[in-house]
Amino acid sequence: MERIGDKVISRAEITDDASATFADSTVIPDRYARSDEVRDGVVVGSDESYELPVVDMARLLHPEFSDAEIAKLGSACRDWGFFQVVIFARIRIYIALFGEKPFTLAFDIGIPALNGPRQIVVRAWDALDKYSTEMSNLTSRLTVFMASDLGVEQEALMGTFQGKTQSVAFHYYPPCCHPDKVIGITPHHDGLGLTLLLHVDDTPGLQVRKNGRWYPLNPLPGAFVINVGDILQILTNGTYKSAEHRVLADAEKGRATVVMFQDACVAGVVKPLPELGEATYKAIDNVEYVKGNFRALAEGTRFVDSLKIM
Repeated sequence: MERIGDKVISRAEITDDASATFADSTVIPDRYARSDEVRDGVVVGSDESYELPVVDMARLLHPEFSDAEIAKLGSACRDWGFFQVVIFARIRIYIALFGEKPFTLAFDIGIPALNGPRQIVVRAWDALDKYSTEMSNLTSRLTVFMASDLGVEQEALMGTFQGKTQSVAFHYYPPCCHPDKVIGITPHHDGLGLTLLLHVDDTPGLQVRKNGRWYPLNPLPGAFVINVGDILQILTNGTYKSAEHRVLADAEKGRATVVMFQDACVAGVVKPLPELGEATYKAIDNVEYVKGNFRALAEGTRFVDSLKIM
């Protein structure tokens, strides 16, 4: 059951309503039209020169190029909170996987929420389980290099992610006849540790905010999009930054992504790593952090700001 205003309705009703809402692609229901305040902000145009960071996993692993690539990774986490990491071989495998049934069903509009493996066909569950394992391995690799950049023991940072909760989301943004009147996902920061996003197609839409301006992120073939979450910002004592981002709709093409959210904490507590000096954030139990983060999301605020030590 879900509450909308004073009315409690079932998930089935929400599903049926969503299917009916998008049946006519030429009409935008009033409740999906977003205010200028949500859609505002200067978007960097194609005539301006900028480059969102791209990190090459092969160079990270190569002794000759590793130091320079780690420096690039660290700079991306400090200055942008976002980067793309190139891993050609594995990307091709998973784009092919998620582009086939039964995964294409996850991108349909109006499907019921899936709350466990028994609701997913066996073939899909086994593949998703393997994908989750690979995302854990990728997280471990990245945090090892991040630890080197930060000057802390590898296990100190990597251990905060190992064995922690993973959440996966299949996102589909249908083409919209009036993209200037809607938004795919409203501006927000990710509240957990690290986010790993796979584009199933080449449709753009993701934008990252930096210095008050929105920078479009064009998906690279063979790359994951990685972004720093609020917990990683806390773990690094504010050295790495969690960036605000949003998704815009496209007039002609739909956009499909698979997003893996990696939780992190230090022995059940969200707090800065002691190796990084005097703490600039209060320590908080991980369960209480999650509750506070969801509460802040509903209020349109950032919970991490309330933990800042002035």
